[in-house]
Amino acid sequence: MTTTFSLLHATYKAGEDAVDVKRCWLEHADSPALVEHVFSMDADDSVSIRATEGHDRVINPSASVVTAVRNWNAAAEAASGDVFVVIADDLYPPLSWDTRLLEVIGTLDPMKFAFAIKVDETTDPSDTRFTLMRHPVVSKRFYAQLGLFDPRFRGVYCDDDFTINAFRRAVVLDGTRVKLEHRRTISESHGRINDPIEYTFGRECLRTKWIGVERRSKQAFFPAYARIGPRPRASAWAWRQGLIAASALPDALRRLRARSRRWRAGARGASLDAGG
Repeated sequence: MTTTFSLLHATYKAGEDAVDVKRCWLEHADSPALVEHVFSMDADDSVSIRATEGHDRVINPSASVVTAVRNWNAAAEAASGDVFVVIADDLYPPLSWDTRLLEVIGTLDPMKFAFAIKVDETTDPSDTRFTLMRHPVVSKRFYAQLGLFDPRFRGVYCDDDFTINAFRRAVVLDGTRVKLEHRRTISESHGRINDPIEYTFGRECLRTKWIGVERRSKQAFFPAYARIGPRPRASAWAWRQGLIAASALPDALRRLRARSRRWRAGARGASLDAGG
């Protein structure tokens, strides 16, 4: 089975820097012919429109508020790959990123199996929110069943919401050996999305949607399938029972859902710990 990738790139006034990010992702792929890239931008963003002329892109209606979520969702709607990778103007991949993700996916068919992949994109070593999926990687089946980002969000806290939803309603694979690099710079986009008004808006969206749910409760990764052998061993990212063979996945899912139901029953009334 040949797996194709779609890079979903919401851009805002980054100009040629955004094109350089696209070039880097394609150059660092082992099979660039199997990688599709889709820009998504606002109609009044003349900088991005000029820089991306001739590239695959979606141009969305102008808006007076942050449009990151809207633009990522529009790119996903236009994409045709088997696996979607959410990227941004400041996100860079390691060499052979596509091969590394395929090692995580293993024999799972992304057209038939709903999964997300947690990659390593943490720049602050003191950040304890290791489960937060800031830039998700999802299968086409995941997108068909659950969508990408909730359109009620604009930018801030959309990753918290995605993470909660993925752990509650799908399988999250351990891709933390795939390390992405956030080259954060002070830009117009950074200042716009990190405005205190946006934090207030996003925090309220998250609170009203997930009130009574504790985000940091019992979340567990399924292991990368490339690491499964005839003698499973314990893993910091795996279940307490150790690594789960692909053949055992259906039964493992039943146990996970049962545990999730018990957790939800006990989590009613818990306070939401969301940190941005």
